[in-house]
Amino acid sequence: MAKALAIYFGPTLISIVESKGKKILNHIQISHSAVSPSDDLEEKVPYELKLVALFKDELRRNKIEASEAALSLSGKDLIIRTFEIPMMPAEELKSAINFEAKKYIPFKVEELVSDFQVKFDKLNHRNFILFVGIKKEILDKHFSILSQLNIKVNTLEYSAFSILRFLKLVGLKDKGIGATKTREDHAD
Repeated sequence: MAKALAIYFGPTLISIVESKGKKILNHIQISHSAVSPSDDLEEKVPYELKLVALFKDELRRNKIEASEAALSLSGKDLIIRTFEIPMMPAEELKSAINFEAKKYIPFKVEELVSDFQVKFDKLNHRNFILFVGIKKEILDKHFSILSQLNIKVNTLEYSAFSILRFLKLVGLKDKGIGATKTREDHAD
């Protein structure tokens, strides 16, 4: 079984996980603050360049040599909307979804890379739409960082979807998932 690499670009940190099957081989976290400038000289070095250097060092130190990775992005980078539209012929669906999405996006839809999924509700004759988009400039930034590391993105998704897949993988049921902390949990 081959090794897999997953990278999460979150609001406060970048998490890198290398696995083989269900076993985690490496887990690295890079805080965005570790890449922030600490003096005037460092301020002149672009954030992306410093991040790539730090990323490269961590991969080398942990002997990770992946050429492909799954990329997971936080909700702050994405636009996620759900809405309903009437049933219509498949050839009209994409343009109707783009028209409807424009109502929920505070900038031009043309600035996005987007996708959608459709769930047909035959009983009510409606289409339930899950629309996901990301600004091209944000996506290009992430791809540029990984490209400089010679890592090709083979999968891209919203981090909450990754969590749902993980819960399913570890055998938790789809419905009724919850978590509670007890007083003993806080004793640490």
